Amino acid sequence: MHCLLLVGVAVLCLTLPYVHAQPLPDSLPTTVLKTECRDRYFYIWGDKTFFGSLQWQLEAINYTGSIDIMRGPRAAQCGYTLTTDLYGNLEIRISFLGCWVNNTKDIQFDISVQIRVYRGMQSVAYIMDLTCSANRTWDVREIICEENYMEVSVLRLAEDDRIKVQLTAPATRISQTYRVEFLKNLTTILAEDAIKRGYDVNVTLTRVVFRAPYNTPESQVLQVGDYHLDAVLSKMLQKQTLRSLIIDTTIACPSDPPVFQDLALSWVSPALLGPLVTDNVKPCSFAMGINGILLFKNDSEANNYIFDDNIACNVSSIVNVTVPIGAPGGYSESDVVNNTYVTTYRINLLLQRRWLGEFGDDQTTHTQYKPVVTPAIKQRPIFTDYTIKKDRYFNVSLGNFYSDVNLKSFCRPPYSTATGLHRHTDLLHQKLQQYPGLLSDCALLFLPSRQTFLGGIKRRYRLYVTYVMSLVPKEKVFTYSDVVECILEDVVPPTYNGSCGSDSLVLDMKRGNLDMYWLPYIRNLPLTNQLITSQNYLVQNTDAAFHLEVPYPSVGLVYEVTTLSAFLVRLDFTLRDNQTLKVESSYSVRCSFSPQSVCLSNGSMIAFVNGSVTKPKIDARRTHLKDPTCKPLEATETLALFSFSAYTCGTIQKFDSNYLIYENEVMYDQVVLFPNQPIISRDSNYRLTMRCRYPIKDTQWLSAQKEAAPVMMGLGLPSVTKVLRRRARTHMAELRIAKDDAYTSFYHLGDFPVSVQQADSLYLQADVPSTILVSLLQDCWATTFPNHDGHSRWNLVVDGCAANGGADTLSTTIYLSPDYSARLHVKLNGEVNGQVYIHCRVSLCDPKRTDGCFQTCDKTTERVFGKRAISEFSEVVSAGPVKVGSKNEVGYQHLETKSWSTWSWVLSIGLGVIAALTVGAVCLAVRLYIH
Repeated sequence: MHCLLLVGVAVLCLTLPYVHAQPLPDSLPTTVLKTECRDRYFYIWGDKTFFGSLQWQLEAINYTGSIDIMRGPRAAQCGYTLTTDLYGNLEIRISFLGCWVNNTKDIQFDISVQIRVYRGMQSVAYIMDLTCSANRTWDVREIICEENYMEVSVLRLAEDDRIKVQLTAPATRISQTYRVEFLKNLTTILAEDAIKRGYDVNVTLTRVVFRAPYNTPESQVLQVGDYHLDAVLSKMLQKQTLRSLIIDTTIACPSDPPVFQDLALSWVSPALLGPLVTDNVKPCSFAMGINGILLFKNDSEANNYIFDDNIACNVSSIVNVTVPIGAPGGYSESDVVNNTYVTTYRINLLLQRRWLGEFGDDQTTHTQYKPVVTPAIKQRPIFTDYTIKKDRYFNVSLGNFYSDVNLKSFCRPPYSTATGLHRHTDLLHQKLQQYPGLLSDCALLFLPSRQTFLGGIKRRYRLYVTYVMSLVPKEKVFTYSDVVECILEDVVPPTYNGSCGSDSLVLDMKRGNLDMYWLPYIRNLPLTNQLITSQNYLVQNTDAAFHLEVPYPSVGLVYEVTTLSAFLVRLDFTLRDNQTLKVESSYSVRCSFSPQSVCLSNGSMIAFVNGSVTKPKIDARRTHLKDPTCKPLEATETLALFSFSAYTCGTIQKFDSNYLIYENEVMYDQVVLFPNQPIISRDSNYRLTMRCRYPIKDTQWLSAQKEAAPVMMGLGLPSVTKVLRRRARTHMAELRIAKDDAYTSFYHLGDFPVSVQQADSLYLQADVPSTILVSLLQDCWATTFPNHDGHSRWNLVVDGCAANGGADTLSTTIYLSPDYSARLHVKLNGEVNGQVYIHCRVSLCDPKRTDGCFQTCDKTTERVFGKRAISEFSEVVSAGPVKVGSKNEVGYQHLETKSWSTWSWVLSIGLGVIAALTVGAVCLAVRLYIH
C-alpha cells in the first residue's frame, strides 16, 4: 500500500506541468503570421501577442527533410536574420541565396521553414512553404549589409556560357575546385574549410555567393577619410581546364553609428566605398528607404526626411540621411529611469548605392540595412496652469506623452471628494489632466491646510498634485508632482469687541470666512479644553460668533500697571496659522480691577496690604518683607503694594508632596520706647503670609506648547491658577513597523526599504521610553517623500480617529497594546504604488493625572475650534520607506532565455526522479524485511 502511494506521488510530480499548460493551437490564424517577397529576401512577420510570451525557434528544412536550427552564428552564416520590428513583433528575413533555398535558374526561389513554439513540454511546429521570384534582373555584383552578416554575389558566367548551361540543374554543394583567398593574411583555403570557419561559400547556376558574419578573424576595419568600413577582402579561385577563374568577392559595409542631435539623427557615410571601386567610376545613384522598402523622393519630402541623391561620384563625397526624431516611419517609445520619464526613437533605415565600373557593364548594387535607436532622451513633462480666477476652480494639464503612457492615478489631498477629473488623448500626445475643484468649496472644505492668509483680504490657494503614470505594456511607473497657486481677494476678516465685567474680561468675535481654520491663543497659551476647564474660562463657540470670558485673576492675563488704586490688566487674544503658528489676527482687551495679591506665571509675586482692616489699624508704610530691606513698591498710611521675585527678599522654598511652595511674610515694624529695654509698645504684632504653590511635575517639552499649571495661594486664601513652564526634552517617541500582526518582531534600520505588495497590510506601533505614559496617535498620514509635509499625502488618522476613505484608498484601524502603546493597522488598497513613508503625530498622556487619555471618536463631542484637546506632549515621528509594488506580467522571451516554465519542468522532473528512487528504495527495503 505504501509503495502504491509513493508511486502516485512520483506520477503526480511528473505530470504536474500538464495541469497548468494550455494547449497550443494546431494552426495559426492568418493574422498571426504573414509572409512577403521583398527585393532579394523572404519576409516573415509574427504577431507579438502570440509569440512574445512563448519560446520559439526557427528551423529550416533541407532537401532530405532534416532540420537545421537557425540561431546565432548559424543564422548569420546562412543568411537568416531574426529580429523584431519597431513595435516588438517577430520579423525574419531570409536571403534568396541563403542556405536550403531551392534556386531555379536564379529566377525562382523556394524554401520550407517552420517556427517551432514551446509551452512547457509541448511543442508545435508551424510550417511555411514560401515561393518568390526575382523582381528585377541580377546585377553583375550585388552586396547586402544585413544586421548580422555581409553578403556578396557575383556573376560567374559570361552571356554565351549562360546559354550553354541554361538547362543545367543548380549546384547544391561547392565544388572541390573552388578556393577562397583572404588578403588580410594572404592565406588560401578550400571553400569547404571556409564554411567550417563560419563563412558561407556557394555557387548557383550563374553566380558565386560569399557570406561572412561580422567580426570574423579575417575581417578588418578600414578607414576612408573620416569614416570606417567593416570589410572582408577576399577572392574566389576556380581551376578549370586551360583556364583559371578569379572572382573578386570583397565585401565592405559602413560601420559608423549615426550622429544624434536634439531634434534629428544623421547617418553619414562615404558615397563610394574604397575597397569596392576604382578611380574610373561611371555615373552612380543613391536611394534611401524605410523598413526595407525604398522611398520615392516625394515620400521622403512628405515625411521631412533630408536626403540629397544628387551626389558626385568620387571617393571624397558623402551621403547623408537625416531624419527628424519622431518622424513618421519610426517608433517613439517611453521608458522610466530613476523616476524620470525618457523616450527613445527607433527607425530602420535603408540606403542603396548603384554604380558602373570602368568597363561600363559591371554594375554593382550595394544595399545596407541600418536599425537606429536613439539614446534615452530625458523629457520634462510640461505642467500648465489654466486656472482663471473668475472661474474659481483649478484647471491644470500635464503633457506631452507618447501613446504608450497611461494615467494610473491622480493624487490629491486624500480628504478631497471633489470630482471632475478629465482626460484628453490623441494619437501621439496626451494632455492628460484637468482637475477642477471649486476654490470657494474645495479649498475651504477640502484643503484647509493648503490655504495661506496673505494679509488684508488676500489669501493664496495652493493645490498639490501628483500624477502617477504607467507605461504600457512595460508596467513601469513614474510620478510627477507640482503645485498650482491662485491668489484671491476673498478674505472676510473677523471683527472684535471687548468689554469689562465685574470680575472678568470679555471678548466677542464675529467670525470671518477663514478664522475657523486658525488656532486661538491666550498670550502664548493655546486655548484648549484643559486650559478652559482649569481656569474657569467661559467659551461659547458657534459658526457665526465666538464669545470668551476670562476671570480676574487667571493665567493668560498681562498686568500692565499695578498701583494701590487699581490693577490695569490686559487680555491678548490671537488667531494663529494652524501650520506655521504665525499670528494672523489679534485683539486686546484692557480692564481695571481692584488690587489683590497675585502669583504671576513668570515667578513674580505681588502682595497687597490693607492696614485699615486690622484691629487695631496699622501704618502700612512701616511694613516690609522678611528681608527688611524689601520695602513696599508703593504705600500710604493704610495701603501697601509689594512686587518681588520668588527668589528674593528672603523668600523660602518648601516641598509639599508634588508641589514646590514659595513663601514670604509681610511684617510690621513696631514703635518701641526704649530699644535697649524690655519692649514697651502700643502697636500689636502683624504678620501676613504669602504663598505660591507650583506643581513639581509642571514641566513641559519645548515642542509641546500645552501646559499644566500651578496653584496660587494669596493671603492664605486658595485661588486656582496656572503658569507655563518648560524644560528641555528628555524623552523621544518612536514609530516602528512590525513584521506581522502579532507585533513580536520589528524591522530595523538596515531592513529598509521594506517591500510589500498591494492589498497587503502594515502594522505600526508608537513606542515611548516611559512605562507610566500612554502613547496616543493624534494624526497619521502617508507621503511619497521622506519629509512629513510632502506634497502627495494620504490621511490615516485625523484628530485621533481613523480616516477611512473607501476601498480605493488606505484604510486604517487604531487600537492599544496591553502596555498602552498606540498601534495602527494600515490596509494597502487600490492606487498606492511606489515608495511611501508613514508619519504620525504622537501624544503622551499620564493616566494618573489626566482623565482624557482614552478619548472616543464620537462626532458629537464638543470641540474648541473643531480640534480635539491635545495631550500634554506631541511630536512627529516617521517610519519608512515602504516600497509598495504590484506583480509583474510575464515578458517576451526568445528561445535563449530560460523561462519559469522551463525551470518548473526541470524541478518537476527532478522531484519525480527523486520520488521514483525513493519508491524503489522503500519497496526494496520492505521486501528484504519480509524475506
